[in-house]
Amino acid sequence: MRKRATWIGAAMAVLVVAGLFAGTLTFLGTQKEVRLLFSDREQPLTVRSHGETLRSLLKKAGYDPERVAEQYRSNLPWEAVINRDTQVQFQRIYQVTLTEAGQQREYRTTQRDVHAFLNELGVSLSPLDQINVDLNAPIADEMHIIIDRVEKKQEKRQEVIPYQTTYEKDNRLAKGKEQVSQQGRNGYRTIRLIHTYKNGKKIRTERQVVEEVKPQHKVVRIGTREMPRPERYRLVASRGGSGERTASRADKRTQTIAGMPYKKSIRVVATAYTHTGSRTATGVYPKRGTVAVDPRVIPYGTRLYIPGYGVGVAQDTGGAIVGNRIDLFYETSREAYAWGMRTVTVYILK
Repeated sequence: MRKRATWIGAAMAVLVVAGLFAGTLTFLGTQKEVRLLFSDREQPLTVRSHGETLRSLLKKAGYDPERVAEQYRSNLPWEAVINRDTQVQFQRIYQVTLTEAGQQREYRTTQRDVHAFLNELGVSLSPLDQINVDLNAPIADEMHIIIDRVEKKQEKRQEVIPYQTTYEKDNRLAKGKEQVSQQGRNGYRTIRLIHTYKNGKKIRTERQVVEEVKPQHKVVRIGTREMPRPERYRLVASRGGSGERTASRADKRTQTIAGMPYKKSIRVVATAYTHTGSRTATGVYPKRGTVAVDPRVIPYGTRLYIPGYGVGVAQDTGGAIVGNRIDLFYETSREAYAWGMRTVTVYILK
């Protein structure tokens, strides 16, 4: 009887131990291993879950779920029930300030570097644009990224290079005579202007010479050779030294020049001109023989003989024809240039 009771007690003890062991196995079997991976930490955190939500699991691991939600973005909903072995990823949320072309905005991002952050926003950079950080730099909290938009615009301009007038002495020409040996011609310069703009404002302009044609300078020869005075006449002062000449008292014969009798002669500076398309001061169209004069010195209608030119009539005047100056009309500019400027004796014909 005693042996039987002992056997029954032992059996019951075995059953109790077996039940406890089975319960322990059942409890352990329902627990799941969860790995918490934080993007800004190297080591993951492993916790066990028994059908708990992510929020509860964070509390169990010693975290404040609200603070974690502010600083991280999870790949699982915060109220998700975790009933299997898994890993939860938490991406750190960074507060970033972006100033683009002077416009400043605030962003929250989980991107790891500057290049990925800009791609997330759809912001691209041109080769001329400037940025204050390296594109491969890691994103940090409170980071300030500044992008300056830079562009260049070009334009072409042409500038005139005016010719200069140079004077050369020439002893082959009579003193006071001027002759153009080379006409002047303006040159030009083609330039390229490169304007640089930063955030819409011009910051500098570069100037490049693309092409340049040098001017041809005008060359005027000035005579220096002294001319002998005619000895048959004496100089008679008149109206402030006009250079007027008359026959001497001793010579009562009729004076002629080129076979034509004349009253007197005047020393003048003679230039030449050609067609302007207008009538003369006396209302006629100019032709060979028309002479522009100062009518106070030589009245209109006076017949003249000019050595080297021939017979002319005083029919015109001009703004530069003052005093002892005359202007001889030629049909072509070539003839006018050939005459140039000379000091001559003009004979007033009878």
